[in-house]
Amino acid sequence: EDWKKATAMLTNTTYYFKLTKDLDFSNKKFYMFGSKSIPFKGILDGNNKKISSVTLNLEKSSYIGLSGCASSGIIKNINIDKFIVKGDSYVGALTGEQRVDINASATITNSNVSGNTYVGGAYGTARIVSYVVTDNVNVEGTTSIGGIVGEGGYSKYTSNTIMKNSKVTGTSAAKAISGGQYGSSKNYLLLNVKLNDEDASNSTLEMLEDINGLEAAGI
Repeated sequence: EDWKKATAMLTNTTYYFKLTKDLDFSNKKFYMFGSKSIPFKGILDGNNKKISSVTLNLEKSSYIGLSGCASSGIIKNINIDKFIVKGDSYVGALTGEQRVDINASATITNSNVSGNTYVGGAYGTARIVSYVVTDNVNVEGTTSIGGIVGEGGYSKYTSNTIMKNSKVTGTSAAKAISGGQYGSSKNYLLLNVKLNDEDASNSTLEMLEDINGLEAAGI
């Protein structure tokens, strides 16, 4: 109920939203945090809480995700689990269209994202994106498909990302991390990741464990 009230307040650009507990939408209607007609312009701080069990079965609609469209809006520090997201274009578990650069600090797990064009595990389209982790996230579409970003912008990139146990399937301009004509990536680790059924991994479990150990030690 509080989530529904928050989505009704999106026309106010000054609002700062912060999750104070995990939200489970099993057998509940989910309201997107922003749409093409009313894009999200504020800040949603996930506070490292989890939003889970969301189903958006909107195969004939575009701008689909936790937020359909974030113009100047930022969603950060959030965990997403068990999302099933289906749309036409601009489809992502986190945001269908992300118009500003973002250090997301987002983790997406056990989810499936599918559509036609501009389909990504986190973002349908985005500019510069950093600090996204996905595990067991499967992405499928036709054109401009990516494990993190479906369509990366010209001279933009995705960085500091980790993908594990995930699969990306697309017909044209499909890439493991950031898809589209200009999609590019740097500073990434891929473990057990497949692009069109071919192994795209560049890492081992030991490498990821070493990184996790350094992060736990604050290094």
